[in-house]
Amino acid sequence: MRSQLSAILRGVITQQLLPRVGGGRIAAAEVLVGTDAVLNLIRENKCHQLDTPMQAGAAQGM
Repeated sequence: MRSQLSAILRGVITQQLLPRVGGGRIAAAEVLVGTDAVLNLIRENKCHQLDTPMQAGAAQGM
């Protein structure tokens, strides 16, 4: 299953509404682009390490 997912994944976007300090809510989003590094981590069942390429991937839109 991980191999199939890593073969077709292009990216993942998550959104969440968070409370704003002064009241109301603000949208927060995270983007995970299916780079070679990300796909290898998924294939090798190392999903707990996905934060590393996300932090390093600002130039790729993550």
